[in-house]
Amino acid sequence: MKKNCIAIGIALTILSCGKKVEDTAYNGIPLETATIGNETEYLVINAIIEAYYQPEAGTVIVDQETSQLSQGQTAYLKEEFERQGIAYDSTALLDYAKKNGTSNYLNNSLSHCLVQLICHQEVTCIFCDEAGWKRFYQKYPQSNGLLQFERPGISVENDKAIIQYSVARDYLAAEWYVVILEKQDGSWTVRQRILTAAA
Repeated sequence: MKKNCIAIGIALTILSCGKKVEDTAYNGIPLETATIGNETEYLVINAIIEAYYQPEAGTVIVDQETSQLSQGQTAYLKEEFERQGIAYDSTALLDYAKKNGTSNYLNNSLSHCLVQLICHQEVTCIFCDEAGWKRFYQKYPQSNGLLQFERPGISVENDKAIIQYSVARDYLAAEWYVVILEKQDGSWTVRQRILTAAA
């Protein structure tokens, strides 16, 4: 019985996500139950939003689901830091690798009133076909794109952090960044942001 209910739920999700652009089946999808409760992680993410996206007019749309690390990503970051002579905290990188083995869900602790968290299922439904970005901007006309974060790695001293995130504005307009932050006078500030990929 449980398997049948799961199968029906999956089928309904697929059907609702495959409807026409004018259909608003993706409206009203509730957020998932948050799996990240560490306040420091939200302070780090907020520092990035405030540093790079709050001056822009419009709403900052953030995917509730954090992205999962790809195979070898941590080793790549370590090599890249060393190649470019970028100072980083090895305990923050270890924590980053440990936390991002699976996807997680953010809660509504992203501080600014112009930040809106949306469920990953909604993201999947909006981008179910080539009209995804048209559909996205119809629903979020004041948005400057879609951000997705990984969980930040925090140093054992709780004063340095490493995080990756992406911002996409269209199918061929996306950037991926790694950011190194430092806690100064009780606040997280960006020390360095490195573009790692672009489309």
